[in-house]
Amino acid sequence: MPGAPPSPTLAEILTLEHMSEDTFVGHSPQEQRARVFGGQVVAQSLVAATHTTPAAHHVHSLHAYFLRGGDVAEPIEYEVERLRDGRSFTARRVTARQDGKAILVMSASFHAGGPSGDYEPPGPLGIPGPEHLPPTRFAKPGVLETRDASYDQPRTPQRRLWFRAGCELAPELHASGVAYATDHGPFGAARRIVDTAGAGLFDRMFRASLDHAIWFHRPPRIEDWVLYDIEAVTHRDDRILTSGRILDGDGRRVATVAQEILARAPHPG
Repeated sequence: MPGAPPSPTLAEILTLEHMSEDTFVGHSPQEQRARVFGGQVVAQSLVAATHTTPAAHHVHSLHAYFLRGGDVAEPIEYEVERLRDGRSFTARRVTARQDGKAILVMSASFHAGGPSGDYEPPGPLGIPGPEHLPPTRFAKPGVLETRDASYDQPRTPQRRLWFRAGCELAPELHASGVAYATDHGPFGAARRIVDTAGAGLFDRMFRASLDHAIWFHRPPRIEDWVLYDIEAVTHRDDRILTSGRILDGDGRRVATVAQEILARAPHPG
């Protein structure tokens, strides 16, 4: 009896079928999860937008809203709307759909760049390197290598994770790889702020990502280890806002990330 097919690599997950000039189709790994991983939809949306953008323009920000959970068994159609094509800036809106219904909308802006200053505040000190740390539960061979730099730290609303791509990526896919990876981690920071009111409370809640935003400050290179420093910064009206930064091995900020999470307590009875 033939064995199960090998799991796709991150590069394969980020490969889309080109259906028409501005329409693409992506697929999900066949995993034991109820819904499509949100980071995958954001990442594939960014790949679709990048395919319609001049090569000299690189993404500098994206803002995505999760509208519905996706079905892992169904393909996802990505429709790109060209909002602006300028000399310095290009803007795109992407709608991800299944069965004709939008599951995510994303706006992304691309910039040709130019000469400027280069200010960088110091990075965090005393963070152990990835080589001596345990992998996290969402590490996947060929997709994402992850190490938890806060596994033995006090239960503060902060998490520090090292990650790198589990395979070689084309240069234009590194930003999309960051989009994929940064949907891991915010829930862990949110769990730490919720569970101060009672151990295990977060896991009994209805939880979902509401939106995801990334600002890219320099071209990411995630075939090398980068540090994801995340903190839950506020919790009110069933919503938790998390803020994070991606730092390269030299402590330079590669990207800033924000995600809002819905965490709704179960109804009594």
